[in-house]
Amino acid sequence: MSTRSCVGVVKNGEFKVAQYCQFDGYPTGVGEGVMNFLKNIDIQKFSEKINNLPSWLSDKRKEEINKEINDKNKTLNRAKYDYLLCDSDVLNYIYNDGWFIETRYNEKTGEPYEFKKGGFEIEGLLNDEKFFGDSLFCEWAYVIDLDKNVFEIYKGFNKRKLTEKDRFYYLQNNEPVAFDNEYKPVKIVGCYSLDKLPETLDEKTLKKSLKENIG
Repeated sequence: MSTRSCVGVVKNGEFKVAQYCQFDGYPTGVGEGVMNFLKNIDIQKFSEKINNLPSWLSDKRKEEINKEINDKNKTLNRAKYDYLLCDSDVLNYIYNDGWFIETRYNEKTGEPYEFKKGGFEIEGLLNDEKFFGDSLFCEWAYVIDLDKNVFEIYKGFNKRKLTEKDRFYYLQNNEPVAFDNEYKPVKIVGCYSLDKLPETLDEKTLKKSLKENIG
């Protein structure tokens, strides 16, 4: 069974990215993927890219894109919207202006080279912010807060009520996505400064990070 999660980026007090992730949502999967992305970029440059993102896609536009993607005879059209389908890799597309860039290695020489995929304009992102409020299905969540300069880790299956101090308190009384309203929004379990990210995300490290950065 897939481990679902959500990746968010906050700037100027609001979510600019709220991307649903279908697979490998646990900390050593999506979590470390996001963390390693943060370690290898210029945070100021990323913040500027986030500032310049277009508004969320409208429901009408989402329907149009889904129709275009689902047309099996138009594979190129699917590639145009890769950033909507690639889970946490959307951060890579944003940072590189619609390109997904990874390091590959020459099979014969072993020399690294830059592989670029995409190159299409990002016209808007899907807004999956409400998924943070459904911790029955949102098993993990990761938030990059560019205002506070922190990387936060949240865990699902939460039945404890949130307080006003919690980031997702505002989602607590919303109609849940899940059928079981025992579950509250995801609860914070880890927090790191973007200037001091750890080598790995494990349970012991997460607990320690909360004491150091939140108290």
